[in-house]
Amino acid sequence: MAIYGAIIALINNLFRNYGIEQAYVRPLLIFSTIYVYWKAWQWLCRKLDIIALNKD
Repeated sequence: MAIYGAIIALINNLFRNYGIEQAYVRPLLIFSTIYVYWKAWQWLCRKLDIIALNKD
């Protein structure tokens, strides 16, 4: 997941370097980061539930 965060940081830096500092870019990057981390958390919780059910 750290790789995804690094990619978002590089995209943000690239946009700033080329002057694409529009009002929707940063909230879009923040939203996409939150969404991907939320989906990863859901995936991890499902996997842990499956592991917990198999141990019983």
